[in-house]
Amino acid sequence: REGVDIHFWASRVGMNGCRIGNGSSSVKSLLASQNAATKVNIFLLQRASFDFEDIDTHFQNESLRAWAKLAARHNAAMCNYADNIVEGLKADGHTIIPLDETGKGKEIKAEIKLNRDTNYQREGEAIADAPDISSSEYEKLSNKINKTKAERQTERKHSLKLRYAVEEITSSLVQMDDKKLYPKLRLHYFLTVGREYLSDHDQKSAAAATEAKALWKPDFNRAQMGLKVLVLQRLGIEKFLLAEGREFRNGDEDLESLASTAIAQRGRIRTALGISIRLEDSSVVVLRKLMSCLGIKLKTLGRDGQGERKRFYGLDVSPEHLKIFQAWLERDLAAASTISNKKMNKPEVDIKPVDAPSPDLEIAPSTGSNQEMNKPEVDEKKVETSLQSFEVAARSGRAARSGMAADVENAVRTLMLVKTPEQVTAVFDRLKHFHTEVKSEIWALVPKTRKQQLLKMEKDGRWIAEIPSHLKTEIIEGRRRLLAAPVTEILSVMDSFSNIYQGQYLDEEIIQIRNGIWLGLSEERKVRITLKKELALEAKSSASSRTSFWGANHAPEPSFTPGQQVVFEGRVYTVSTSTHTHTQLQGIDKAVVNGELEPLKQEADLMASAFFL
Repeated sequence: REGVDIHFWASRVGMNGCRIGNGSSSVKSLLASQNAATKVNIFLLQRASFDFEDIDTHFQNESLRAWAKLAARHNAAMCNYADNIVEGLKADGHTIIPLDETGKGKEIKAEIKLNRDTNYQREGEAIADAPDISSSEYEKLSNKINKTKAERQTERKHSLKLRYAVEEITSSLVQMDDKKLYPKLRLHYFLTVGREYLSDHDQKSAAAATEAKALWKPDFNRAQMGLKVLVLQRLGIEKFLLAEGREFRNGDEDLESLASTAIAQRGRIRTALGISIRLEDSSVVVLRKLMSCLGIKLKTLGRDGQGERKRFYGLDVSPEHLKIFQAWLERDLAAASTISNKKMNKPEVDIKPVDAPSPDLEIAPSTGSNQEMNKPEVDEKKVETSLQSFEVAARSGRAARSGMAADVENAVRTLMLVKTPEQVTAVFDRLKHFHTEVKSEIWALVPKTRKQQLLKMEKDGRWIAEIPSHLKTEIIEGRRRLLAAPVTEILSVMDSFSNIYQGQYLDEEIIQIRNGIWLGLSEERKVRITLKKELALEAKSSASSRTSFWGANHAPEPSFTPGQQVVFEGRVYTVSTSTHTHTQLQGIDKAVVNGELEPLKQEADLMASAFFL
């Protein structure tokens, strides 16, 4: 065909997400990091009672070495990403003309950017607006070889629904997925609200190795979350995530402590998380790099007005992330409930909602969701305004006539906004004034997972309504104390509920007060309190383990101990001496790089424990 000018742009340096393994360009470093990560991941799985006895952890060592060589070559090319692309195009016979030399570089660049953004936005909206399909239709479409553009968009929408467990797909969610945020969001989820399901996730991902009786280390380590969560947990990242509205500055005591630890342990962090922390990185830069592993950005909030005028920063957590965490949590809860057939240990109330929807499946118990908590005042105003508008429509009699689109829309919006059991109960009572056809139209627009949540909250609301009025003051005061308690005091506040009411109320009334305090909280506040509790328990119990994890004075520890037996090139040797990089073996003149050695199988657990725990 006729020659046509092709415009392209490339970053000068490749991004961290484009690198392989720990991002190193050294074969030895890549192999060492994979071996170290495998040890710890296997140890964590074995601690969770996962059987690794018959699995070959030395599967295809020759292939692993070939992988490391290719990965090192790829990572080295990332250092001069744009130059390598240009040189490759020149080698293919293309003529390269830098945009600035044409005299129209800026105009062309702006036009290309506008055209790109417009087309990308349209594509995202087309995917979001694509029709919904069933699982069987999705399977047929996935197996289809030749697909139209509309079919590809429909397939992508359904795959996003399965991946993120949400009913509504938006163009912003499509963009998040294109930016490869999914693994980062999964790590954030398992670090916080999904911690309970971390072990189940890692065991499922390791099941393939169990079936094959062999383990390919790069794929195995990439799928495991345990080591990543462990490192972030030991660094204490959770307390920064819970610091709502905090302003971060270089020089903050806890930030400097975090940076000092992270810089001293940058090798292990690089092995576990794949990010590079440099000696000259400031505390804010270290925090930004660690937060990037969770899909969180650090945004500039401003500068101090006096003195040095330091910049200060804040965490930029998207509300879209929190909605996804809620959906994942509900999905994991439903799966756990199905498997173990557990039931919520809460007071049973034999009250059937008069105007509740009638879902086809059994209602799974709902739990807390980490919704946007930074602006509760704004949310409460929205809820109150919607409730007032909803009540006016119900009392005016307009809802008795079908076809009132505005009333239907307002009712659906109210059902999506209400957060507490009392609010849900009030909405259900007001729905009684609506015509049956209008109610059917309203519930048809409410997502199934939200229906399940509303039913559960309505049941709690009915139970709370039966609590005697003389106990309501204690319940309100208990909620206030629970919500106001910082992480350092949350355990003492929760413990106080066990004895503060003794002697004042009957045992049955004390149970009503405790349950009323908890059940009356919104779902996001329950998660917020649960996270504070987990963080307080972690801080209480991990002081000694933190010391053993990092080691005294941050000194690098030897990888092996004298007298220990290791495997090298298929043969067993005894260790004479060892450092954190090389080991001297009996019967071999030269020291061997630690990455080429493996401890004997019976010692693998001990070594993994000493390395990261």
